[in-house]
Amino acid sequence: MIGREAVDRGVEDEAQVMGALRHYGWGVCAFGQGAWNPDENPAGDGRLIAAIRLSTSPARWAPDLITATQKGVHLIEVIRCARENVALEQAKLEANDLWSVALPVFYVNAATGASWPHRGWDWEAEALGPVLSHHRGNGSGDPYRLFRREGLGRPFHEVFGSNPWP
Repeated sequence: MIGREAVDRGVEDEAQVMGALRHYGWGVCAFGQGAWNPDENPAGDGRLIAAIRLSTSPARWAPDLITATQKGVHLIEVIRCARENVALEQAKLEANDLWSVALPVFYVNAATGASWPHRGWDWEAEALGPVLSHHRGNGSGDPYRLFRREGLGRPFHEVFGSNPWP
């Protein structure tokens, strides 16, 4: 999946996670490029999103959602990986190290409902080998790290409430 099709799938996945969070009492809004992109949000600004996409700052890899409940405010990165291993962009991992200084960052796999906190520099030890810099078909083509999906995270309901995943 590439281009607009991948973006549309990501928007659907983010909407699924937003709906699940709202169902269990969390307040949630788009954050990152989904909030800033005028194609996805009427309040977005094309000049801003163009500058962010050219940037190498953490804003380029900002988490997808911001959410809150009595438990506090969190950032959530929505991914989709039904394969044996989960691929996460190296730049996103490094950006989330910085984002997590301000707020806890969580990942939610829209394919499985598995959820886990960003573990700061611990991701380095958990990775399955070195940074992979070649493009294998799908995805952005950016350097990434692989993580074993089995045992990665807990069910969504254990992290955020009752289990809304089919």
